[in-house]
Amino acid sequence: MIILNQEQERIAYSKGTGLIGVKGIAGSGKTSCGIARIPFLLQNYCSSPKDRILVITYNKTLVNYVKHIYEEYSKQKYSLFLLENEKVEICSVDKLMFEY
Repeated sequence: MIILNQEQERIAYSKGTGLIGVKGIAGSGKTSCGIARIPFLLQNYCSSPKDRILVITYNKTLVNYVKHIYEEYSKQKYSLFLLENEKVEICSVDKLMFEY
């Protein structure tokens, strides 16, 4: 289960109007912030059927890890958003570049 500290919650639930860059050392909670942000965005900003969320990581191993953690987090906290997983894409930067 993901437990966020106060700073992580501020980032995950902020009303940003664009891209958010989160920097930190390994294990500092960057991925946890991103995963917690997905349901927040789905609930507050993805009202149109065309709205989508793209999560980009740097390798396939991390893609699989993020997908697994997101699915577990969604089941525990936001079962409603499991139905909206088609709006969420998690991929590596290599896959994204290859598709373009």
